[in-house]
Amino acid sequence: MRMRDVSRARWLHRTAAASLVLACCGLLQSGTPAQDQAQPVIVEVHQAGAGAGPLWYRAGRVGASTIAWGNSAQYDNGANPAVAVEGGTVVEVHQGQPGTGPLWYRVGQLSGTTIQWGDSAQYDVGVNPAVTLSAGMVAEVHQGGAERARGSAAPLWYRVGRVNGRSITWSNSVEYDQGLNPAVY
Repeated sequence: MRMRDVSRARWLHRTAAASLVLACCGLLQSGTPAQDQAQPVIVEVHQAGAGAGPLWYRAGRVGASTIAWGNSAQYDNGANPAVAVEGGTVVEVHQGQPGTGPLWYRVGQLSGTTIQWGDSAQYDVGVNPAVTLSAGMVAEVHQGGAERARGSAAPLWYRVGRVNGRSITWSNSVEYDQGLNPAVY
């Protein structure tokens, strides 16, 4: 059986205590038998428990019905992480603390099932960040602050940037809507 134009897939599942975000890279070539290709590699990020604390990642190779995970490794401290992967480039964003506060990012390079991370850098202030990556360009969205009243909308902001090695050159943040828990793909 031959696979045609398999590009990339991403899966997203968020829970209150942790964020599980899988981003798939390591692509099959068009018209090449699937069994002859390296298995795609995915990256998962999560926090160790409620509140701010250790942030962990795992990378794994996707098989027909399983994932062969590499070792779990701590890469930072914070809360509510999100990740995007393109080729071997990994971009991660997270809150520096529970609730509204500093937002941080890291850029890393995949090597098998490990990631060589650059330094963590603050890029904005807010809560509930999400990120996507395409052609070296990063788009990030976040809530500008906590809910004004339970269930009411808060300002939503986006920011665009370009990956430069292990850092990102960001544009200014732009308010684009009102809402809660933004996601981007």
